[in-house]
Amino acid sequence: MALYPTNNIAGSNAVQDNVNSVYLTDTRLFDFYKSLHNRPEVTTGELAAKWAELSSQHQRYNTTLLSHEAMTSAFFSAISVPDKLLRIKSVFPDCYIVLIIREPRDWLMSQYTDHPFVPTNLGGGPPCTFDTWVNLFLTEPGLEKAREALNYHQLISRCYGMFGESKVTVLKFDWLRSVPERFCNSWAELFGVSATFVAEHLSQQHENRGLSGIYNKLRQRQRKHILAGLNAPLTSKLWALHQLKSLPKTQYALTASTEALLSDYYAEPTIKLKNLMGW
Repeated sequence: MALYPTNNIAGSNAVQDNVNSVYLTDTRLFDFYKSLHNRPEVTTGELAAKWAELSSQHQRYNTTLLSHEAMTSAFFSAISVPDKLLRIKSVFPDCYIVLIIREPRDWLMSQYTDHPFVPTNLGGGPPCTFDTWVNLFLTEPGLEKAREALNYHQLISRCYGMFGESKVTVLKFDWLRSVPERFCNSWAELFGVSATFVAEHLSQQHENRGLSGIYNKLRQRQRKHILAGLNAPLTSKLWALHQLKSLPKTQYALTASTEALLSDYYAEPTIKLKNLMGW
């Protein structure tokens, strides 16, 4: 179960395009999932009752995998990380936690690629450069919880304390590039399959292709109302725009001063992470 189980933002999540996706064909699963990580008004008791009903109707599946960055990130969510972990623990007391963490700069670039607008108002704010985006992210009041999401040492320690160290595995997303065999071996051990099986599937699947730089420039122009005469829901369906989405992603650069600000901000958490994990 994941918010974008097949193609993420760059593709289609329409049910007719993903007939084998249980998550997409059962809207109650979507509602449960959103309630789990983003609806504080839904109590853990209500969540547990919902899950008992849903799981009884999906008994042919003996493993439930919940996967979404919002489970630990407060960036797009109103519930704090400790509260989310407690909700997960309450509904799934015997669950196993797998954390895949990412270098802060790469995480920030990914967020900017999907949302190239000021981070204080992604839904309606003006477009901005990657440099401005990161500066605002690190300094603006109101984004404290978002910044805390990249304090991995604190996140891992909380998971250890709540679920037990033996029930938590931490992987680095960067290993997929630098030491893919380490990532594959760890994942294979977790799920009881061969590392070759994992490697083959990872080489074929690209769930989040992201959005191209050209497409993002168009989105920014639309936000500035330069293309206000075009109907956005209609234009998003045009074949040409769909092709623009899938062009190569842009690698955005930061100025030296912003790089230094980012490094300084996460210097201490990075050291604590290395000490905790022994990396």
